[in-house]
Amino acid sequence: MVRTGSTKNKDDAFANGRLLIARGYLKNARNSNAVADLGDIGNPSMSTVINCAIAYSDALTAKFRGEINQDDHQAITKLLKAALGKAAVPEIWEQALLGRFAVT
Repeated sequence: MVRTGSTKNKDDAFANGRLLIARGYLKNARNSNAVADLGDIGNPSMSTVINCAIAYSDALTAKFRGEINQDDHQAITKLLKAALGKAAVPEIWEQALLGRFAVT
C-alpha cells in the first residue's frame, strides 16, 4: 500500500466537476498565451497552468481512488501512483512534477 499523505474522500460528481474546472483552466491558459505580446510576463499564465494541473490531478484521483490530495500538492505523485498504478506515472513524469528537472 502506498502512503498518500493527507486526503479527503470524494465521489464521481466531484471528479466530474473538477474535470470541467480543469478544462476551463486549460482553455484560459491557452487563450492567455495566444494573446500575449512579446515581452509579457508569464506569471499569470503559469498560475493558471498550475491550477489546471491541480484540478486534473483531483479529477483523476477522485475518479479512480475516491480521494483527493489535501494541502500538500507536492505529495500528489504518491496519490496518483496509488490511484492509477505505478506504471501510469513514469519516473520521468514524477521527477518533472517534483521540479527536479525540466522535460524537453
